[in-house]
Amino acid sequence: MLAAARERRRGASTAALSRWLEGIDLAAVMRSHRDPVPVRGKLTAAGFDAFDAEGAVSSFLASHHLGDPTLPPGDQRLKHARDGQDRNLAPTPEMTLPRTSKYGTRRCSPAAVVEALATGTSFSIASMDESIRSLGEVCAVVECVAGTRTGALGYLSGPGAIGWGPHFDDHNVLVVQIVGSKRWSLLEPVESRMQLPYSPYRVSADVWDSATMEPGDAVFIPRGWGHSVVGGESGSFHLTFPLSVVTAGRVLATVTTSPNKASLVGDDIPPGARAELGPFIASLSSRSVEGAVNVVAAHRPGRCWNSFSELYRFRRQLVEGGRPDGDVTFEISASCSPVALDFPEDEWSIVVAIGGTVFGVARSLVPALAALMVGPVGWDDLMGTVGGRTGISDLLVALLDADVLQLNPDRSLGRSSVVDHRSRSRFDLPAADRLDEPTLVQIGPEPWPTRTVRGLNGSDEWEAQLISALENGDRGARETLRSHIEGFDLFEELSRTRSPRLARGRLGRHAPASLRGPSSVDEFIAGHDAAGAKLVVASDSNPLNQRAPDTVRSVAYSVYSPEKISPGRLSALIDRSVTAIILGIDESIAEIAEWVGLLERVARRRSGANAYISSGEAPGFGSHWDDHDVLIIQLCGTKGWEVYEPVERSPIRPTSPEDVSSRLVWAGDVHTGDVMYVPRGWGHRVTGSDSLSIHLTFPLRAVSAAMIAETALSTVQTGVADIPPGSGRWDVQLDSERVRRCVEEGLAYWRFRAPPRCHQDLWAASSFAARGAGASTPAEIRWAACTGLGVVNTEAAPGRRTLVAGGRTIDVTEDAGAVLVTLLDGEWHAIQDLTVHPDRRSVDDLLRRLAAVGLVELRAPLGAEG
Repeated sequence: MLAAARERRRGASTAALSRWLEGIDLAAVMRSHRDPVPVRGKLTAAGFDAFDAEGAVSSFLASHHLGDPTLPPGDQRLKHARDGQDRNLAPTPEMTLPRTSKYGTRRCSPAAVVEALATGTSFSIASMDESIRSLGEVCAVVECVAGTRTGALGYLSGPGAIGWGPHFDDHNVLVVQIVGSKRWSLLEPVESRMQLPYSPYRVSADVWDSATMEPGDAVFIPRGWGHSVVGGESGSFHLTFPLSVVTAGRVLATVTTSPNKASLVGDDIPPGARAELGPFIASLSSRSVEGAVNVVAAHRPGRCWNSFSELYRFRRQLVEGGRPDGDVTFEISASCSPVALDFPEDEWSIVVAIGGTVFGVARSLVPALAALMVGPVGWDDLMGTVGGRTGISDLLVALLDADVLQLNPDRSLGRSSVVDHRSRSRFDLPAADRLDEPTLVQIGPEPWPTRTVRGLNGSDEWEAQLISALENGDRGARETLRSHIEGFDLFEELSRTRSPRLARGRLGRHAPASLRGPSSVDEFIAGHDAAGAKLVVASDSNPLNQRAPDTVRSVAYSVYSPEKISPGRLSALIDRSVTAIILGIDESIAEIAEWVGLLERVARRRSGANAYISSGEAPGFGSHWDDHDVLIIQLCGTKGWEVYEPVERSPIRPTSPEDVSSRLVWAGDVHTGDVMYVPRGWGHRVTGSDSLSIHLTFPLRAVSAAMIAETALSTVQTGVADIPPGSGRWDVQLDSERVRRCVEEGLAYWRFRAPPRCHQDLWAASSFAARGAGASTPAEIRWAACTGLGVVNTEAAPGRRTLVAGGRTIDVTEDAGAVLVTLLDGEWHAIQDLTVHPDRRSVDDLLRRLAAVGLVELRAPLGAEG
């Protein structure tokens, strides 16, 4: 019964893939392991829609993190190579933007990537399918047809780039060209049984075929076949889907648990094969070998994109009542195929492997398991497959926790389109000497009062103009935030440094959609990896963030992908009165990052966004206070809050529960859409309700005298001689002027160190970076406001200005500095209006420098196709 369901599933997936990809019978080429040859094909118009990679790469580079900088190059999500190097290089500091918050990770600088592409660099983007739903669903179909796990890697190349040079891979690969063109040369294999990829020096020189791949072209390359790739005249982007194979060596290692023997056998095992395992395993029982083959073949995690809030509700209904409310449908992920491993003597159960998990399933539930494979199937129909007997709820809960069950599956893939996708190639990097005329430029105005924005060289006329421009741009930001939050003015509350107070309000009707419900948090949990410490937990009133248990992390999709958060297992953890915290959620969700940027502009402080998820009492951290102000927005559910008077006026560290004041200021429930501002040092205790609760916290960290003193002293002490032991005297007197200057530098550092929050579109950035009269930039592309924390003039030199903004320094001419003042007025400016000055090159250079450090942003206007 399971075998028949697998064939029906594979047939449906094969039909879907054939609508997207013509000329390549993927199932057939995966079976031709004895005499494999490359096969060419083409994407259809529906395939371009399904693979939707052109917009995906821009979104990924602009909004997704690249991993912790301490990780080795192999664990970075963005890697690069040039001049035929056969190793992956980690991103350089110039290619990334600084962290935007305490808990944030590195993000890519699209403008810096464009600059590197123009010099012949190639980039690989790992695990794009982990964060982009359309690519994840494509991979699920490919896995079902090919019978093996895969992933989606993106490759960006500049004009004429060689990138990784000639090499071969230890897996089959499906290549799809999306933008631009590349010259591919396929080299005949040098070995018949490849275990590991080799350097270019081990690749054959015999060219089997050579051709230029245009947008929509596809090719299947068997493992071991060498290939050399050279970029075309313009930039290029293609996707690769590595198709790992089940080898006899892997089966042998599984059967004997001896990794040393795995390298002895390299022949592929076609999907579903149970024989031809070679002399090394001839003495093993056929039952053990078959079980090992099934375990390896079934070790593909599901690709499910469940809404976490819906999954939590349905799972709880199944656990408590045995039947979900509403019209719910279920389906096992297309990437998973349950395989019967064993038939115990007990007539009531069988052992099944699915998605890397082994289940014990009652024989009576096998029809339900088969129906879920063919799905989607509703509750009543599912009950009908087993004649109304019990056990369905337990089966569904187990599948949800293993991340192989999709709730209410979306059947939108495979839609047709009549667009000529070859015309979508906009990634051009011609040599040029000027910016395109239609481009509009703006830099984010920041709200720094005149009394606090001071350069380090006195208040000259240009600096006064700079301060005025920053203040003028601030007014619009405050009005926007007032329309987002009703009931109190955040700027006024933050200005009460001597007498802070608790403030409560509601989200206004103009607030972003990401703040009105848990959809953004749902998407983060479903589609993002659990790299680093982005997911932590708290329980039993523990005041510290604890690492989430490994059981909450699901198995990786492919050899290139990181672990993901398992929504089902996270749901089960939350049910045990544990609070889950997602740190730095603004690093991966563009809409929340933009709102945080607005908040930073008004608050004049660095911020971020953390999501708190809980159910039941869930005391979490217990009573405590924070060393920073906090803005809280309740996304869904209800939480009870108790807020206490502060014990210290200016606390510089958070505290444990026993030090919190017992003087209650306010107690009550915070409901969906409620907003609350809690000043630093004000104690608070939070408890949940029976329903799922999700709220966002936005820490607003003020610049304190302690921070400035620490920075200033670290500079001053480098010029002070040691005091001899027991001398009781100073050998060197402190220079009061030098101390004052160090204090000012410390203030400037903390005021302007926070990087901006830009989400540049890669294709628009490439057009803007063009430097020639023949360059073509779509007239609709313009520069949008960036939310950096301000600009300050730090020192002057004859004809030069050195600016500090967003944690970076920029050295510009005085003429270009005048253009910067114009950009800071909060209005849009066309390039031709900014470059009327005779020194056109200095203005162009300024704009490119601002783009490279992320201080300006590219975006298509509303209504324009991006």
